[in-house]
Amino acid sequence: MQNRVEISGRGGGKPVRVRARSAEKTRPPANPAQSRRETAAPGIPLTIRNLVSLWLALSLNRVKLSSYERYRHLAEQHILPGLGKLDVSELTVERLNEFTREKQERGRIDGSGGLSAKTVSDILVILRSSIKLAMREYGVRVDAGVMDVRPVRSAVRRVEVFSQRETERITTALKEEPRLHTAGFLLCLETGLRLGELCALRWGDIDFDEGLLSVRRTVLRVDHSGETRLEVQAPKTECSERVVPLTRKLLTLLKRFGKGHGADEYIFTGSTERPMEPRTMQYRFSFFLKRLGIRPRGFHTLRHSFATRCVERGVDVKTLSEVLGHSNVQTTLQMYVHPSMDQKRKSVESASSMK
Repeated sequence: MQNRVEISGRGGGKPVRVRARSAEKTRPPANPAQSRRETAAPGIPLTIRNLVSLWLALSLNRVKLSSYERYRHLAEQHILPGLGKLDVSELTVERLNEFTREKQERGRIDGSGGLSAKTVSDILVILRSSIKLAMREYGVRVDAGVMDVRPVRSAVRRVEVFSQRETERITTALKEEPRLHTAGFLLCLETGLRLGELCALRWGDIDFDEGLLSVRRTVLRVDHSGETRLEVQAPKTECSERVVPLTRKLLTLLKRFGKGHGADEYIFTGSTERPMEPRTMQYRFSFFLKRLGIRPRGFHTLRHSFATRCVERGVDVKTLSEVLGHSNVQTTLQMYVHPSMDQKRKSVESASSMK
């Protein structure tokens, strides 16, 4: 099955339909000239708008729907308004750097400031991928250095975690008033699960005999042209699909709630069709913190607190990275491994020549 996308040529001409081949047929052909004849419309200039539109159409069958919708949103909101009319061959390093700076300084749609370095980096990924397509399929030459433009990285922010006292209060409250959704809070605090992963759990994902939890899917809201829908998808990355060991106490608590439920039932709804809405779980967590008199924090703080606690107790980074489902150890190091002053002092003293 073929996808089609309408793109507009310069000068107010009629929309041109560009054929986008299915994912199974998107490998570069042996003859680039033949590829250009198949995909290019004669007389239509290769603008950024035309190229990105074509790249999006080709990506539809290659990536997860949530990723495609994000790419489409970034293209429509940022790339096409700023660079859409520009011919690909006219894109220079200076122009792209200017575009990148503008997005980081004042790129938010609501006018409240700049986009994050991560968002700008995603925008540049779309542009680089589109330009690679133009170079491969159309033989286009671009200004040297365009492919190397990157956003200015802001200082890495320390993740926010619950203090030891807050963690103890949360754990005590969860044990004293065990409910199914609060058991979910404890599960994240004890394993570092992401919110979407938690909401997508089925009872069959827990092996009570072996004490293992399998993370196989995630729940998220996907924007479909302004309308959001709840969708169950594969985990964030291949590394996010993982098996996590559970403590005996946590298993005992979960067994209490799991009696009488089928393996296919979502844990937090009891339905085989409908998973828990992440926003509902977030709301319940916020209410829970308010009731305990703890300063409001996002649900992800449970994950950050688990990871930070592991580092403080000497868990090796490779193991922690796999438990968290990070794609690489470097992510774990950057986010969570920050030596304390005591550790710094011991290091300095151990290296001192003044014995």
